[in-house]
Amino acid sequence: MPSSRLEIEITENALIGDPDRAANVIEQLHAVGIQVALDDFGTGYSSLSQLARFQFDKIKIDKSFVSGSAANQKNEKIIDAIMGLGRSLNLKITVEGIEENKQLAYFMGHGCDVGQGYLLGKAMPSFEVLSFLDAYSQALKA
Repeated sequence: MPSSRLEIEITENALIGDPDRAANVIEQLHAVGIQVALDDFGTGYSSLSQLARFQFDKIKIDKSFVSGSAANQKNEKIIDAIMGLGRSLNLKITVEGIEENKQLAYFMGHGCDVGQGYLLGKAMPSFEVLSFLDAYSQALKA
């Protein structure tokens, strides 16, 4: 498998302990073509400084913003701002916690690159993935 197909997710907490070492590791990962995503974006204390300091390929918007976005206009505006920030920095955007078709439609319409959540599939053992993808492909064709 080419290294460009591999993505490592890092939480902000992992960066705080030894930021210089974290920057070095991220640089080494990029040097061999591995993508790096900032996971659970928006839940830490210094998200913007992390984006400025470290070289990320993707940010993953935490599901805590998604679950309340329909009922909370403030969360919706925060998500829109994060997606705009990500686009302006040429970062891919993943939204976690998508559980409803309405959420999926909203995020797809607002420039989300990747969605994760129970609507799209639950965690499963590796031996079940191929049959899941086959069934999903057949459903899309129908």
